[in-house]
Amino acid sequence: MSISNSAVAVANIPDLVLADERPWANSLDIAKAFGKRHDNVLRDIENLRDSVGDHSLKIEEMVREIEIETEIGSGAYRRVQAYLLNRDAFTLLAMGFTGSKALQFKLAYIKAFNDMERALNEVPAPAAPAITDGNPSNRQLIAAMDSLRPRTNW
Repeated sequence: MSISNSAVAVANIPDLVLADERPWANSLDIAKAFGKRHDNVLRDIENLRDSVGDHSLKIEEMVREIEIETEIGSGAYRRVQAYLLNRDAFTLLAMGFTGSKALQFKLAYIKAFNDMERALNEVPAPAAPAITDGNPSNRQLIAAMDSLRPRTNW
């Protein structure tokens, strides 16, 4: 399930790149999408790295330091420090931003979850499987319970 087209149009979602079969956003694109200075976004990411380091999330799996070539005018380029952020790191970072673009993103994020919840609630629950003998084994009970677990792909 993905964010609906109307939510994407409202939110300021940076371009994503695929690395290790996962989507990543780079800090330059994040700065552009939210109308922020890149050095301020770098500072916020570094603060996030320091804060998350004390929790169970593995920050090294969420944020990667890179260099990006960026245009500085008149066709000239230079290499700048940047970060790649996975979905979790990007969400943590963006939820800390303020301003109208950040609010648009947060509202679109909430809408996407509400849409997802609504879609999941529309899927009928599977019927409980019949346990045929009078004394079900643990394996039969586990299989019966497992078949009732909702199957999602998100």
